[in-house]
Amino acid sequence: MITFRFHFPRNRIPLEDPLTRPAAYYHQVVTEWAAGNSIRLAVIVTAIVLVAVSMIRIARDTAPKELRDFNTSGAR
Repeated sequence: MITFRFHFPRNRIPLEDPLTRPAAYYHQVVTEWAAGNSIRLAVIVTAIVLVAVSMIRIARDTAPKELRDFNTSGAR
């Protein structure tokens, strides 16, 4: 959603529009794109971390009882 609603329109400005506007306008477009990209990256990293944590929890919850007892009591 972020990519299609925010980034694609800003990608079109320097690639498709004639470059007739002042340089400050293009600087603003690039700055907005970079800020949006940082937000997009944070969302992706958060999703990856949450998926990893969920997988670890599912693995712990579905492990056989013998393995769960071994993991919680430390080395034997």
